[in-house]
Amino acid sequence: MGLPVKLSNTLVTAAREEAEAGSRSLTAQIEHWAILGRAVEKLLPHGQVAALKRLGGGAAATPALANREAVGRLLRRLVASDARAAEQAHLGALGGPRYGVDPKHPGLLLRIEADGTRTLGRLEGRTFVPAKPVRNHKSA
Repeated sequence: MGLPVKLSNTLVTAAREEAEAGSRSLTAQIEHWAILGRAVEKLLPHGQVAALKRLGGGAAATPALANREAVGRLLRRLVASDARAAEQAHLGALGGPRYGVDPKHPGLLLRIEADGTRTLGRLEGRTFVPAKPVRNHKSA
């Protein structure tokens, strides 16, 4: 069930402009931004999320008002295949755990500690919870 919320005039104006350009309703545009924002927050470390937000102008940031070129450059750098090794090295140097996926275990996240230890699990709220080990039993 929907819940009414208050939005700034700046956000609503930007959402209307983007909705028109993207052939979406105002509600669909805001939901689209929310889905993208949640995905980015899950994939990027907090420091990079904060950097993206600063590029967009802080709390009043909206994609329509953001410095699109700067945000675009950052996102292109993050996904470019030739930059991945450098980004992984940079993230590894930060020391905290990194998160990824393992195609052999769909639906689970892979936490990689600074020492290389790998743990499968899932997020519950914003907390990583290791998955229970699955044992392979051979039939006799």
